[in-house]
Amino acid sequence: MLKKIFASVGEDCVIETPFFAAYSGINVHIGNSVYINFNLSLVDDGKITIGDNALIGPNVTIITTGHPVNPKLRGLLYVKDVNIGERAWIGAGAIILPGVTIGKNSVIGAGSVVTKDIPDNVVAVGNPCKVLRPINEKDEEFFYKDERIDWENLDFVNK
Repeated sequence: MLKKIFASVGEDCVIETPFFAAYSGINVHIGNSVYINFNLSLVDDGKITIGDNALIGPNVTIITTGHPVNPKLRGLLYVKDVNIGERAWIGAGAIILPGVTIGKNSVIGAGSVVTKDIPDNVVAVGNPCKVLRPINEKDEEFFYKDERIDWENLDFVNK
């Protein structure tokens, strides 16, 4: 069913329902092994690309259209593509605005409003969303606060 809805979709993808799309997903390209939680809203007038192994939390909105600030032009709209890199993680309730690229491996904190490009391998949060820090060696040792990753007992290949 996903292959009928979207412009392209890779293997092993999960999209929880409900999800909403202005153009029914015809401008959306999804890579392999993508997980999208419930209540995704897409304003997909333009192209939305989601890279392999990306994770998208619940209640995320991705928007490719906007309107000029000048009130004389307000009835017009513009369309700018959105790109989400491979292994990016978009936290719950994030809003991604037109023309934004989120780099590979980056994390967007819950509730963030992403107005500008986010580079690869960073944690970015806030409104407007800004880079908080790079993903670093500490992230190789800890998965949450002071809780260590038990690499020996992990049951998947993506180490």
